[in-house]
Amino acid sequence: MEQVLIFADYILIAITFIYLIIASVTDIKRREVPNWLSFSFIILGLAVRAIACILIKPLTISNYSYLLYGLAGFLVFVGLGIAFYYGRIFSGGDAKLLMGIGAAIANMSSLKIISSYIFLDKFFIFQFVLNLLLVGLVYTLIFAFILTILKWSRIKNEVKNLFLKRKFAIIIISSLSLVLAVTFFILRINFIGPIFLVLMILPWIYVIIKPVQENGMIYEISVKDITEGEWLAEEIKIKEKIIKYKWDGINEKELKLIKENFDEGRKIKIKKGVPFIPVFLIAFILTFIFGNLFLELVNLLL
Repeated sequence: MEQVLIFADYILIAITFIYLIIASVTDIKRREVPNWLSFSFIILGLAVRAIACILIKPLTISNYSYLLYGLAGFLVFVGLGIAFYYGRIFSGGDAKLLMGIGAAIANMSSLKIISSYIFLDKFFIFQFVLNLLLVGLVYTLIFAFILTILKWSRIKNEVKNLFLKRKFAIIIISSLSLVLAVTFFILRINFIGPIFLVLMILPWIYVIIKPVQENGMIYEISVKDITEGEWLAEEIKIKEKIIKYKWDGINEKELKLIKENFDEGRKIKIKKGVPFIPVFLIAFILTFIFGNLFLELVNLLL
């Protein structure tokens, strides 16, 4: 029984790794994750768990727990995916891929063998979510700062105006946070000091990132190249209908309307989001190596 589950875990690990690589490449290239990729990931993850249960003898209800864990992980990540989607954190493609991850790595009995973290097999899925949030924050900041450098000539006036508008709040928050950070370091309460250092720089990050989001990620593409799910950066009026920006992007009906009424060479402004699927891959790998990154950071500070 244990050998079957260990073998199934290795298969699921390989499947997850391969799917995350493919999804990362498509997200970077096209800023989308195809539905067939996410749905096949979900089906394959649950299928491997079902086959593993069938191979376990005797066939009892307890032996089907491996499949039930997969279904539970899928349902939990359905809830997370919906929450992140309507919270405007994930796109639809990101949310669907997250559901596949839930089905695949809900629990993994073999991880206690391939990892030095004794609780990694039981809590891998939860540690992955925590790491996903932490890595996602760092990744988004790095992406935004690189984009800021590349688009500085376009957004520098917006950055200046936003700073002047919020300068009193920025100076007060930053100064107070610096004083508190220094105080905690002097008192040798090292795990709280970095929190206030982060709070000190957050207002400055906001001043830079907001103009990047509003102006630095806008591109012009031809009508012939526009695809379903694109985010419009400006309203498009076609006869009596106005097509506006929506979180889920242009739908099939709107895309058809645009292509039927505009020349192929006409330029349309769209907004590109941050390709977030690589964060899934990075968090997946780091969870194997370090376990809970939050705990590792706390241990370094203590």
